[in-house]
Amino acid sequence: MAESSAHNTPPITVHVNGEPRTLPAGTNVREMMEHLDFTQTGSAVAINLTFIPTDRYEETPIHPNDTIDILGAIYGG
Repeated sequence: MAESSAHNTPPITVHVNGEPRTLPAGTNVREMMEHLDFTQTGSAVAINLTFIPTDRYEETPIHPNDTIDILGAIYGG
């Protein structure tokens, strides 16, 4: 049985909050958040300065060299 093309595709490098990170090719925003163990609720994600609505995380792919900012909510008063 042949392996799927995802297994043959090299990982991609992106910058998350200013740090280089390696992700599997074909990763979407939701998968990236899981891969990075980012579980904080109330966060916002911007890719190349464009905010991504949470209901579009699964359909928004991550591309090589993307600049990704993950912003967490700050509580207090």
